[in-house]
Amino acid sequence: MGGGAWPFLVGGAICLVNSVNERDLSLLTSYAERDYGRLGQGSLRQ
Repeated sequence: MGGGAWPFLVGGAICLVNSVNERDLSLLTSYAERDYGRLGQGSLRQ
């Protein structure tokens, strides 16, 4: 999977959770930012 697909996956997941329960949105957002930041750093090293 290309690195360019991650923002779309993360955005889709956030929208999905937001439609189900806004309280969980903050939890997913903080997790996604942490996870995406780690993936971004790994991609830059390659």
